[in-house]
Order: sequence, then structure tokens, then C-alpha cells
Amino acid sequence: MPQSPPLSSASSSSAVSASGSSPGRRRTSPPLHSTLLREDFDEVLESEVFVDVNKLRKYARHGIPDEIRGEVWKYLLGVEKPDR
Repeated sequence: MPQSPPLSSASSSSAVSASGSSPGRRRTSPPLHSTLLREDFDEVLESEVFVDVNKLRKYARHGIPDEIRGEVWKYLLGVEKPDR
């Protein structure tokens, strides 16, 4: 039975970590647009009469902040009613 050749050291040194980023990169504070995005979501979710699902859908296309992801998805999936 033929043996496969050993991996070269060049191929193993260029591997990316399991997280998909290079080992020297660190997360920094969220960019300004994500802060504005959170404020936009809060404005829609804290409405006193009606949660505008169309606005939530529009904002969600740019990402949903982790802290409110569950609440937003309840409206997007129709689990929560948009009227209060």
C-alpha cells in the first residue's frame, strides 16, 4: 500500500486558526455604525403602539446586535405580535 507524503512545514505554518482569524488579531470596540444600529433597533423595539417589522427587517440586513438578537428574531419570525 503506498504511503502518502508527509506534510511540508510550509503548508502547516500558513494555517489559519480555528476561529478564522490570524492569531495576532484582537477584537476592538464596536465600530460607530454598530452603535447607531443598536440605537435604531432600540427605537423600533421600544415603540409604544406598534413595532415596525419592516424597519426591523431592513436593519437586520446589516446585522443584529447580540444583546437583542433573540427579541428581534421573535418579531421577524412572527412569534411576537407587532402591536402592543
